[in-house]
Amino acid sequence: MKMLKPFCAGILTISVIGLTPFAANADTRPSDIALGNEVAVSEAPADWVDGLNPEFDPSEHVGETLLAGTSFETAKVIGQVGVAEVSDKPQMGTFSVPLDPTDWAVCDVGGDANRVLGTIYTWPFTNAGENLWWGGDVDLLCGTPSTSGWKHIRDRHQYDSPGHPNSYEDVRGVFYKLTGNLPSAPWDFYMWEAVTATLDQPEHPIMVNKSEQKTCFHAPYRIFTGNGQVVAWWTNNVILSRNNFTIITAFFSDNTGQHDCYRWNG
Repeated sequence: MKMLKPFCAGILTISVIGLTPFAANADTRPSDIALGNEVAVSEAPADWVDGLNPEFDPSEHVGETLLAGTSFETAKVIGQVGVAEVSDKPQMGTFSVPLDPTDWAVCDVGGDANRVLGTIYTWPFTNAGENLWWGGDVDLLCGTPSTSGWKHIRDRHQYDSPGHPNSYEDVRGVFYKLTGNLPSAPWDFYMWEAVTATLDQPEHPIMVNKSEQKTCFHAPYRIFTGNGQVVAWWTNNVILSRNNFTIITAFFSDNTGQHDCYRWNG
């Protein structure tokens, strides 16, 4: 099992809210997974502003456990409703850099676009004999704002924009509304969790653009209560390079309940 490099200060020490270190997926699934075994396509209401269920009143669920992930069965505990997070770490800002000081110096200061910040093991997928994805390790590189990688995701999808109303900062905003406290984990922690969950449990269809050598995966990223009620929902999209085995970009769909992979089909 290949361990991943964490992105930001305090990530590995937030055990008080149930967060665990980044790690590659355990080798417990078949070596080849047919398309028919993917997670069934989910449909979320389109009117959930910033992903939050408008019918959920936190004051009526104080103390209930909150979990985040693609499915309730695989979601991780992130806190409790209406209970401020307890941490011996200072509150983090909305801008973050990789945890490793060397990564920070080489990537964010030095501008080394090829610096590897994290690695995820992926599973192979086929459909009627057609290869959709080979499987194996994929890297998140430092990248650049205009091309791909961590800087590209930060530049385009950390915050909402007129063209993209859903962003990874929305997860932190919803966490604040649900618990009453800004989470210590910054935006790219939730981005990385969403990317990992999407590549582990992608929904149908996985789309391939052979001319551009890209494969697009998508899956819901949701926040649940301990009894399984969905209180927040986003659809996460991850585009991988088929020839470089790198993460090109990751982002939440503009429409909460629909994937955006069709844009990269070809």
